[in-house]
Amino acid sequence: MIDPQLLKLIRCPIDGQELIVGSEELTRELNRRVELRQLRDRADGLVEEPMEAVLLTSDRARAYPIRDGIPTLIPSESLELSEELR
Repeated sequence: MIDPQLLKLIRCPIDGQELIVGSEELTRELNRRVELRQLRDRADGLVEEPMEAVLLTSDRARAYPIRDGIPTLIPSESLELSEELR
């Protein structure tokens, strides 16, 4: 998945928080919402592609999708997580 050494180096591009790998349960729930067309990114665009995992900010408020082993660290494509998903 993500090389642990790389994970130590990368940060949230919005606020500089450390990033951690999200749980499989969270990824499944986000993908379920993608399938139901209920997930929108920070720019309010509909998320249409499933993700294999996510990176979370240390406060768990924001997620960055990982697809094909590559984290998408584009601020507008981040996912703002509701309290129920944190």
